[in-house]
Amino acid sequence: IYFNISHSGEYAICAVSYENIGCDIEKISDFNIKTAEKFFSKEETAIIKSEPDYDKRKELFYRFWTAKESYVKYLGTGLKTPFDSFCADLEKQIIKNTDVKIKEFSGIDGYKCTVCGNVIVKVCDSNITPSCCGKYVVDIEPNTSEDGKEEYHLPCVERIDCSTIKVVIGHVAHPMTEQHYIRFVYLETEH
Repeated sequence: IYFNISHSGEYAICAVSYENIGCDIEKISDFNIKTAEKFFSKEETAIIKSEPDYDKRKELFYRFWTAKESYVKYLGTGLKTPFDSFCADLEKQIIKNTDVKIKEFSGIDGYKCTVCGNVIVKVCDSNITPSCCGKYVVDIEPNTSEDGKEEYHLPCVERIDCSTIKVVIGHVAHPMTEQHYIRFVYLETEH
């Protein structure tokens, strides 16, 4: 198992994987473009400089910084790998000229957070009891019935082949409004 830890301000993150993984979180504060000119690739610096709005430039700077720091941690080299020796593509969410993916996470005001590697899911604790259609959501068993009613929320699991499983949530069409959005499905297997 591989893991990586980062902290900044009041927050810490930990990324865990079965392969190389790197993560970085940074509290957003003022920045100086000279830092980007000194450490970032020319392409990244040009992208930041092309943004006329200071707050958007600052956000771009921290997006690049967390992508770059998470990548050198993914490599296991840390700052021995110069930040200007590679380039992050924030639009495609990759490190250019590699097959390494980056994933930016939002939701913490005043911070930027990026994980580098094969990110499957971000589990977050929002300290609320989830609900849907006016009822609290509880653990449910797949391929069962919800009190004999039409199945809106129940996961239906189907094995496609020895390495592929298909999960469908409910057999009845369900409105995909914000309150019905399913962020992820957690599937635990025996192997």
